[in-house]
Amino acid sequence: MKRFKNILLLGGKPEGEATLERAVTLAERNQAELTVIEVLEKLSREERMLNKSRHDLDLLEIAAQESNKRLESLITPLQSEGLRVKTKVLFGTPFLEIIREVLRNGHDLVMKTAEGKSELKHMLLGSTAMHLMRKCPCPVWVVKPSRREQYARILAAFETRKLSWHQL
Repeated sequence: MKRFKNILLLGGKPEGEATLERAVTLAERNQAELTVIEVLEKLSREERMLNKSRHDLDLLEIAAQESNKRLESLITPLQSEGLRVKTKVLFGTPFLEIIREVLRNGHDLVMKTAEGKSELKHMLLGSTAMHLMRKCPCPVWVVKPSRREQYARILAAFETRKLSWHQL
């Protein structure tokens, strides 16, 4: 039985190369479709002030085109190998847009690279990962940006049903 059929990868950044490799391997083994997305947040007030000569929509369109080119360059070799893979660029709050994408397109796994560079942040997950783990309707796999073939620790979370007194 193949477990995953429709994998969503939040990717496209250089530190996510190991995550991309794991997603590709998983997609190949499960004969799944892989969608690589990037979520662009709206421009901050400071960014809008610095770029008064251009409209916000123009800047977002330029950013979307650049992101799309980067994602397409990542997946072109994968498509030539026969993997069913596509890209999307979304706008908004990352965890919300990822959850919306999962609900709209029936993804059964979300993968993303762990955030953080400092020692303390390495021990903790980024806020997007935490939001996804709490609210995403499908499993979420957060991958550290290292290239380990074997794992020392694996964390698995299981949803349990709360029992009432009369069921005990």
